[in-house]
Amino acid sequence: PKKVFGVRWNPFDKKQFATCCEDGVLRIFNSDNTSPIRVGKGHTAKIFTCAWNPVIPNVIATSSDDCNVIVWDFSKADTD
Repeated sequence: PKKVFGVRWNPFDKKQFATCCEDGVLRIFNSDNTSPIRVGKGHTAKIFTCAWNPVIPNVIATSSDDCNVIVWDFSKADTD
């Protein structure tokens, strides 16, 4: 398993949280399940932080050691 550097709760869904991981993958979980419900692959290095959009549901931003910021919109098709 890879290290998790950050966890953020979804402000619109109190059962849902995102993890920012060493493997560069964003994972969205429901608190009642151990498997991710959504996975965001796009970074090539560690993700240190993420932030849910406080106004638009299902939108989250990540920043990484690859010097990129990605804005994910999970209201659309899977981002795997």
